[in-house]
Amino acid sequence: MNRPIRAAICQMQVVAEKQYNLDKAARMIAQAAGMGARLVVLPEVFNGPYDSSLFSAYAETVPGPTFDFLAQSARRHGIVLV
Repeated sequence: MNRPIRAAICQMQVVAEKQYNLDKAARMIAQAAGMGARLVVLPEVFNGPYDSSLFSAYAETVPGPTFDFLAQSARRHGIVLV
């Protein structure tokens, strides 16, 4: 059976403070889910600046803080996060 799905694309300005970015993403995810989105897409690098010289400084293990945040957010809102 074909059913439409509502998707949301989150565009956010990322700053150097990881927790600030996660908090901002959490608000955007909640807003999108509250508006009926079942699929929410975040920016490619949403937890830190998109600067290849900084990638190693923002690297995390999996599971880790960002992974856990994404899993918990998807579960809490019953959505798929990309």
